[in-house]
Amino acid sequence: PDVVLLAAHCVDLDYFEQAAGIAFNEVQLLFSRQADLSAYGSGMATEWPSDVVYAWESLGHSGFSMNSLQMGLAENDDIGLLFLEEAIEDIDPAILVTESEAGAIVEGADVDIVGWGQQTSDQTPPAGTVGTKIGGKSVIGAVADFEFQVGPDQSDVRKCHGDSGGPTFMEIDGGVRLIGVTSHAYDWTDCREKGGVDTRVDHYLEWIDDQMRSRCESGDRVWCEEDGILSPDFVGGG
Repeated sequence: PDVVLLAAHCVDLDYFEQAAGIAFNEVQLLFSRQADLSAYGSGMATEWPSDVVYAWESLGHSGFSMNSLQMGLAENDDIGLLFLEEAIEDIDPAILVTESEAGAIVEGADVDIVGWGQQTSDQTPPAGTVGTKIGGKSVIGAVADFEFQVGPDQSDVRKCHGDSGGPTFMEIDGGVRLIGVTSHAYDWTDCREKGGVDTRVDHYLEWIDDQMRSRCESGDRVWCEEDGILSPDFVGGG
């Protein structure tokens, strides 16, 4: 309820400063469930959504580097966490795939994807086609130990810029599991022909669990009814 799973590059502030050519004096990281965030990408918004929750810490995997991010399927370690100042308890949290369930992540498996990214593959996307939450059914195109690709064909529902950090879900044994976090383009067609690549959650379960538990042990987290990764039983089977 107080932890958000996302991509490490979403919270790589050093890289953003480098790309912008300026140092950031203040950075606020926030979580919102609003379906339409288009005004924030266009600079038209004047205040944050009413449901925002601030993060007190952002954390990217220590093995991640934006400067060495590889295309295809590779061990990029592009996974991160936000720890929120308030627990969100009016909706059930997502349940991560377990180690024993990870065998279901295979080429050709059906998945559900969600994101606020580009709805076209144009390099300059048309107004109104970025920043709105969209979900769709897709298929896993290729699988490696650390990552998998979603949407192998141009006709598939697939991911593009702005979907980074978003989830890929799969139904496993009657429960919905979060199996991947959107990371990067698969090849130089840059989502014009193929969908994006996800970091496999199952490969990083120990890292995620350790980070969650350590912040309960230190007393910093706001919700520690269960201090590590939640089991499927937490939401009645997931």
